[in-house]
Amino acid sequence: FDPETASSLVRTGELVRVVCMRSTIHLVHASDAWSLRSLTAPVLLREYAAAIARRLPGVDVQAVVDRAQGVLDGTTMTSRELGRVLSERFEDYAGPDLVNLVRCHVPLLQRPARGEWGTTGPVAYARLDQHVPVHDVDTRAELRELALRYLRAYGPAAPADFAAWTALRGAREVFESLGDDAVSVDVDGRVLVDAGDADRTSAPPPPTARLLAEF
Repeated sequence: FDPETASSLVRTGELVRVVCMRSTIHLVHASDAWSLRSLTAPVLLREYAAAIARRLPGVDVQAVVDRAQGVLDGTTMTSRELGRVLSERFEDYAGPDLVNLVRCHVPLLQRPARGEWGTTGPVAYARLDQHVPVHDVDTRAELRELALRYLRAYGPAAPADFAAWTALRGAREVFESLGDDAVSVDVDGRVLVDAGDADRTSAPPPPTARLLAEF
């Protein structure tokens, strides 16, 4: 992994920073971004309902969404700028809370310098649909493909592992839909699932230390 190469891809837009799995920021390929954000939309809506909505009693969610999409059309705004513009229209509510509403309801990406190695800057949002390829998402088929990609990278695994990775519900049904593209594997007496085309002949890589953020 070369961080400078990754930074270059962030600058060209081939890699983008998007909220998706577990409602956290991920650096993903632009060609995957629309699918991942669309598939994990239920996670963000649950976050809004559980943690944000109570700070915005009586708010017209669609009106805020429409306003945000309008002011972000063709441009980039920092979180503070977006909050200020929204609170001018919806003056009964705090700007940061309105921005969190938008983050949960509107597909956004964070523009550089966020995501570049060795640099920093304020969170600056733009509309995801104006920076990555957009398509009509086939939820069932694309969840199935996401599960297979997960298994190729992390399998063998249980549906609960996939659910923990994505924070999505219905993981068992997704795994059941894999059919002949998945196989059952006994791991220390546990029956787990792996991708049918996964390499199970190579020895697993040795454990490595990874630095993780506090959260």
